[in-house]
Amino acid sequence: MQPELNALKGDDKAVAMSKDLEIQLDNMDGNSLKKEESAMVGEVEDLDEANLFLRQHNITPQYIAELLEDQNANKKVSRKVDLLLLPLLCGTYFLQYIDKQAISYSAVFDLFETTGITGDQYSWLASIFYFAYLFAEWPSAYLAQHFPTGRVVSIYCFCWGSVMLLTAATHNFAGFAAMRFLLGVFESVVTPAFMMVGLDYIADI
Repeated sequence: MQPELNALKGDDKAVAMSKDLEIQLDNMDGNSLKKEESAMVGEVEDLDEANLFLRQHNITPQYIAELLEDQNANKKVSRKVDLLLLPLLCGTYFLQYIDKQAISYSAVFDLFETTGITGDQYSWLASIFYFAYLFAEWPSAYLAQHFPTGRVVSIYCFCWGSVMLLTAATHNFAGFAAMRFLLGVFESVVTPAFMMVGLDYIADI
């Protein structure tokens, strides 16, 4: 009799478990599945451009690891980047230095006679450039971080060159001061943007 009772109890437990499972399945609907799908969509939307590019071109982490282990390929890529990028960085820094010193060179020639400025106004022309540089450096760094850095730097450099050409058309203190202020604004992207580019070189050292 005892084995039969145990068998009956086992059957009762199995029936109870099956009923609980049926109740859980009845309570479930498609909402939970929809939430999981929306979570996956959110993860895809939160990816940056680099991860989206890798996902679209089916580039796996294993393949990237194999590329990073290839020392010869890494040296070739680094050499190519150096030959293309470093001349642009050094040339831009050189032009920026020349531009900052241009007002000193012009003072030796006929700046005071052609513009009619005084010594105090000349000092303000030298200072207003750095006031504008300080004012615009944070917005410029923000733009370089949140938008393609190369495009932002190119636009700034184009505007910088245009303002530099227009400076030759000024004939008074007000026009010269406005051009110097704009020069400070458009040159403010150079230091923060080039620091972000230089971080790659620091990481490799």
